[in-house]
Amino acid sequence: SIFIPDAFSPDGNNNNEELFVRGSGIEKLEFKVYDRWGQLVFSTDNQQTGWDGTFNNKKLNSAVFVYTLEGNYIGGTTFSQKGEVTLYR
Repeated sequence: SIFIPDAFSPDGNNNNEELFVRGSGIEKLEFKVYDRWGQLVFSTDNQQTGWDGTFNNKKLNSAVFVYTLEGNYIGGTTFSQKGEVTLYR
C-alpha cells in the first residue's frame, strides 16, 4: 500500500520536515507536486527523496499543493494516485 501524508510542516523542529511517498514493494515511481497555478515545484523518481517545501531554493509559504504519483510495484502492477497536500510554515 502507498501512503502520502495530507500535510507536512518543514519548520525546523525535526518532525515532519519533508514529504515522502511511503510504501513498500515499489519498484518505480514518478512523484510530482504542483502549486495552485499548475507550476511544477517538485519532482522525483526516488522514493528516498522527499520534498522540503522549497522551490528554486526558496521556502514556499503555507498553501495547498496538488500531487500526482505514478509507478509500479515489484512484479509489474501499476498504480496511479492524485491528491492534495498542505504545507504549513
